[in-house]
Amino acid sequence: MAGIQLFTDNEAVSENWTADVQNIVSAIIQEGTTNLLKYSHANLAEIKFREYDSTIQVIIKDNGLGMTVKRQGASGVNGMEHRVLAAHGKFTIKDKDGVVIIVELPKELIK
Repeated sequence: MAGIQLFTDNEAVSENWTADVQNIVSAIIQEGTTNLLKYSHANLAEIKFREYDSTIQVIIKDNGLGMTVKRQGASGVNGMEHRVLAAHGKFTIKDKDGVVIIVELPKELIK
């Protein structure tokens, strides 16, 4: 990825995820990595998948500049949030020492 060292932890990825969950996760990863490549100036990135009792979690983390533009104009980030909230999930961005995007989706979306 354009001079970025990428680490993944996909142990929790399940074949039992519904098509809806797979589509949401795919869109989040696509938009998150696009933003990372375009704006972050990071040299390290990490994508993690976690499965808990009632949720699944996707974490995209980088060591770049952080959110250098106001979120109000960030249509890609807003689109990610909208997808997650429409699925009754939780969307969190932490902006310290890079950006961390945390997506939590209810497990009941998984067959």
